[in-house]
Amino acid sequence: MAPTSGGQYHWVSEFSPRWCQRFLSYTVGWLGVLGWQVGVAFASYLSATEIQGLAILNYPSYVPKNWHGTLIQVCLLIICVFVNTFLAQRLHHVEGLALILHVCGFFAIMIPLWVLSPTAKSRDVWTTFF
Repeated sequence: MAPTSGGQYHWVSEFSPRWCQRFLSYTVGWLGVLGWQVGVAFASYLSATEIQGLAILNYPSYVPKNWHGTLIQVCLLIICVFVNTFLAQRLHHVEGLALILHVCGFFAIMIPLWVLSPTAKSRDVWTTFF
């Protein structure tokens, strides 16, 4: 329809009535900005609580404190800022490393499950239903 590199705010301005184009476009643009900020905060908070949960699970003597989670969250945000600021030119290498880690992690989980899982007779597998 209209080739553009603009975001949702552009399309809201394009399709809204002329009398409210500017206001709606401004509102949608700021909602997008706030959404990104909330998403970053929530993702780092969720990651920090997962890390803290793993510490609780693996170290029974660990007593979680609220500031531990906050410190982990801030560290994760600093790492994200560092990666996006200083490693932006090498982001394709970071993504390639993430792909390799995901593939290796898949096999690192599936192979032990396949080898160490209990086996059953074929007849039991195909004819027994619970």
